[in-house]
Amino acid sequence: MELLKNGAKATLKMLGLKSGSKKENNEYTYFKDKTTFERRKMECIKVLSKNPNKLPLIIEPEEGCNVPIITKSKILITNKVTVGQMLLVLKEKMNLGLEKSLIIKCNGSIVPSNRKLLELYDESKEDDGFLYLRYCEATYG
Repeated sequence: MELLKNGAKATLKMLGLKSGSKKENNEYTYFKDKTTFERRKMECIKVLSKNPNKLPLIIEPEEGCNVPIITKSKILITNKVTVGQMLLVLKEKMNLGLEKSLIIKCNGSIVPSNRKLLELYDESKEDDGFLYLRYCEATYG
């Protein structure tokens, strides 16, 4: 937990209102489904102009995922963080114990925890400028 005190926790900055929400029938509404491409792109340009050394991410639950939904899925994070460091912060925000494991997916593929977010961002950001990630509980066996 020393990492959280000195690094990753301090590097996260939540932006705006929550971008995803549950509908009445418990289906999650994804950021892309409720925000136009033009608005997403303008928002990303604005954020990057004010924070050139940070990465704009959208982190949302994988469909059918059975872990708590974080209240804000738009995240601005320093470009020096790894996926593993970000996972520790997400677990803390979800109040998940050490016995639960999370995975991050990008474009449907699991991202290794030692992967630097800057590399992933450069390779996989979408045309609106955001990197879209999905989280879910890891299942083994």
